[in-house]
Parts: sequence; C-alpha cells; structure tokens
Amino acid sequence: MKFIVNSQQLLKQLSSLSGVLTSTSSVIDCFKFETHSTGRSQAITDIACERVTAIEMPPIESHEGPVPSRLVGFNEARCKHEHSGTVHFYINDGLFKCIWNDRNKYVPLLRQYESVIGPDFSQYVDMTYDERYYNAWRNRTLTAEWQSYGINVIPNVTWSLPDSYDYSFSGIPKHSVIAVNCTAIYGHNLSRYLWRKGYEEMLQRLEPRLIIRYGDKMPEENEAISVYFPNERLQRLRRLPRKPRIRKSILMSNQSNLFSYGK
Repeated sequence: MKFIVNSQQLLKQLSSLSGVLTSTSSVIDCFKFETHSTGRSQAITDIACERVTAIEMPPIESHEGPVPSRLVGFNEARCKHEHSGTVHFYINDGLFKCIWNDRNKYVPLLRQYESVIGPDFSQYVDMTYDERYYNAWRNRTLTAEWQSYGINVIPNVTWSLPDSYDYSFSGIPKHSVIAVNCTAIYGHNLSRYLWRKGYEEMLQRLEPRLIIRYGDKMPEENEAISVYFPNERLQRLRRLPRKPRIRKSILMSNQSNLFSYGK
C-alpha cells in the first residue's frame, strides 16, 4: 500500500483518538492511498459504508491438536504426493477460490494432512464493510464445515479496520490454538498500526493458548505464546540480487548515442 499523503500525520491523528474506533469516516476525512487491487487513488471516505444486518458468523470449535511442524501453502498441497504438514491459505485469494466454488471437492485432500489452518479470504481496507464481512463469513463457514467433516482445523484469526473487530472475533473459542498472518504489512506504517491494534484486541478477547504466526515477527507481540513460520516465498524474493539502478541521465545519454549513431 503506497500512501500519497504523509502517513505520519495520519498515525498522529489515529493515536490521538480515545477508545475503539468505530468507523472509517471518524478517523480519516481526505487522506488518500493507492489501492492494492486497482492502483487507483481514492479517498478512504469513498469506501466507507453504512452497516447492514448481516448473516451471523457460524461458531467454530477450539483446536486441541498438536502444534504444526511445517506449513504448506494450498497451491503446493494440491500438487504434492506426500501429505505431511499443515495446509495454510496465506497466499493470493485467486489461488484458493476453488475451495469456495466447489465446497466438497477438496475435503478428501485436506483430510490427508495433519491439520489445516482456516481459509484466509482477504479483508482489505479498500473494500466496503459488506465485502469484508462476506470474506470473514466465508472463512468461518468453511472452517466450521471442515471441522464437521473431521478435519483438524486451526482457527485462522484475521481483521482489518477497527469496525471489523466484532465480527472478526465472534464465534472463535477462547483459550484455543489459533493462527495469525502478517504478510505484506511490515513496510507500511498504517498497516502495522492497524495490525497491532487488532492484535491487542484479539489477545484481550480470545486469550489464545498458542498462536501459530506466519510472517515476520512484529514489535510488541507476545512471543512467549507464539510459534513462528516464515513466509518462504517472501524470503526467497529477499535473497534475490537486486538489479543495479541506472541513473536517468546515463540512460538518456545512451539513448542519444544510439539514435545519433552513423550521423
């Protein structure tokens, strides 16, 4: 997420507010950002919407199984012949939308793994409240269905803006093993702020016994109850050599020489 305005100014305004923030418009009036999906700049007030009566979140069961020893992305799990480890969905939504479009097809596959972390259909801040609620409801619905089929599912806990806390944490049992992802937020001030505020709210409401953490360690989180698994794809990208940056003046000079050749 690339901010067009000074994000420090936004963070200062957020920090000055007391209590739990209840709506997007109460925090931001004219700050703009570049959306994750379209690349278009839009006012954050343009995406705020009124709450509507929504379908109740289905309750899910606590996870009491063993701690995962390794995580496998669903896109890789579909191709593997050896079904060991724990399947996760911390990948692009398009790579696992099939689990919703054909709800029963992948149940036999998931049953073969030691455990499964609940789905992670995304809640981006440039979505409407209804869109975010719908994705959270899909995550919870599939988790409940898989548990009913005897699959060992670890509840996946995710949130977005503060107005998501009520539905994000409702129906999830207290004192359970849960899973939490923080991919692609470390380099963005506002994303880190929203993640940390939601993390603190999650600890208070759910009091988890253990947290399966995917992605970078974040400042001020409870490491004593966390087991960390790195985002291997991101780590591979970080290890790739960076291409040298070419100064624009040199590039223009080379182009000039190219077009003047033979004159």
